[in-house]
Amino acid sequence: MATFLNPKTRKMKHLSVEQREQSIEYIKQEMLLFDGVNGFKLPTTPKDPQLPINHPIKSMSDFYSNAEDNDEGDIDQQAALRSSSHALEIELYTKQGSDKSKSSDESHEEEYNPLSFWKKMHSSYPALSKIAARIFSVPASSAAVEREFSLAGNFITQKRSRLSPDVVNDMVFNHSFKVYQQGPDSTDI
Repeated sequence: MATFLNPKTRKMKHLSVEQREQSIEYIKQEMLLFDGVNGFKLPTTPKDPQLPINHPIKSMSDFYSNAEDNDEGDIDQQAALRSSSHALEIELYTKQGSDKSKSSDESHEEEYNPLSFWKKMHSSYPALSKIAARIFSVPASSAAVEREFSLAGNFITQKRSRLSPDVVNDMVFNHSFKVYQQGPDSTDI
């Protein structure tokens, strides 16, 4: 998902056709999950609900502004529209040109951040931007694990070298749980 959601690698050229299709299907499933959680409903508008036959759709706002007025009782039609809007959003994102989120005068040493692209493009790709925010907000750090190993190393000393792994695990867990109960403001213990 991260490869597809990164504007620089969205074409997924290094993957096989089958892997690309699986990735796209997974993204569509995630989009449907977000719809279910957020109570997705296609916006309606008093404009002409039908798209002209040769009307080019350039953004998701074009799609939504021309969406048919849906009857609340017709769930199948709603699901089909949702699915087609997701497919269209993915297609538009895939066909979009290269990311122009960095100006030419910015330092080349600055680290590229795909979240800046999604922040700018959230109105054009509403569902994909929510998924990207969730995926790219996961910290890529091992600091918490290293803290736990350091704590376990403090428990196992010369005098306590015969502690079983289960006992050490329980001690580390209890310590971490106490820290969790005290909240993020407390650094004591």
